[in-house]
Amino acid sequence: MSACLAAADVRASTPGWLEWNAPIECQNTQEVERRLQSLLGRPVDFGAVPPTRVRMGWSVERGWAVRVTVELAQGPRDRALDAPSCVDALDVVALSLALILDPDFGGESQPQLAVESSGAAGPPLASNVGEVGDGPASTTALDAPTSEPAPGLEIAPTSRAPPADDRGKAAPDSDAVSRPITLIVGAGVLTDLGVFPVPQFGGGLSVALSKAALRLELEGQLMASESTMFAGAEYPVSFSSLFGALRGCYGVNVTGRLAWLGCAGGELGSLGTSELGGEGRSTRAFWLAAEALTGPELAATDWLRAFARLRAVAPLIRHEFLLSEGSRVHTLPPVSLQLEVGFSLDVTDLGGGEH
Repeated sequence: MSACLAAADVRASTPGWLEWNAPIECQNTQEVERRLQSLLGRPVDFGAVPPTRVRMGWSVERGWAVRVTVELAQGPRDRALDAPSCVDALDVVALSLALILDPDFGGESQPQLAVESSGAAGPPLASNVGEVGDGPASTTALDAPTSEPAPGLEIAPTSRAPPADDRGKAAPDSDAVSRPITLIVGAGVLTDLGVFPVPQFGGGLSVALSKAALRLELEGQLMASESTMFAGAEYPVSFSSLFGALRGCYGVNVTGRLAWLGCAGGELGSLGTSELGGEGRSTRAFWLAAEALTGPELAATDWLRAFARLRAVAPLIRHEFLLSEGSRVHTLPPVSLQLEVGFSLDVTDLGGGEH
């Protein structure tokens, strides 16, 4: 069981005023609302806030490029700049909204950031690492044409991110520049297609720690099968398996809502057989296996995801199954395929900022 590539706070519902077109780990509407109210120094009625869209792209040279578009009555307003991390990007979004929604915001006491202000039209935006245009500097671009600077702000001479000192001023309530570690829990249903002569069905629970695209996951699973009759046996036999898995994973964002996960790890547990009839004999054997899995994760909200996993399991101990008179009726295969579907949710961020 896995939980996705992401890092966002749990919310009862997704508000309609803010739309994200960004990697799931950078989406945190609740934190943007908190920081916007802190910047303006007053409560904000977010039900009355005009529709707002946040688009983000990433490149090695510039880091995260952020554009905020607010649909005002007189027309859309854009603001764009670079941020070195997702945490800083939340400050960028909140500061841009404050500048657009409150014309009096800003002044000598306000943070000095390199901001580009543009009209409604702008160049294409890459949702992740990629190229926009033919020039050597056009990786993930948010290079909107500059116009008059907002009050209290200055236009940067280059597109590079602000120096570390300026970033510190721009995000006084940011707890850390690095992305937070997110605790994720998940559940799913699972089927095994080849360990035993008949398929097994069951489910599992998992907990994971995720930081950016990396994840460490611990899972427990239980499966059982229908009974089958071996040639030469007097009574049918059913099978079961109980094991835990530890794996490391890496996720890649395909779109703003779709990610692809790849994992590798190991399993430890036991296999069992039960005779249905006669003396009802049962046996259990040690299970040790290596595993590799891959599959998509689809974000339904900022904190809830559905996933599907295709897993290859290679037993490191290949047991044989024998009848009481000694004849062999089954041997564990070198590789077995398992399929799992389920859901996962982000519970909390550990050491990554307030909620």
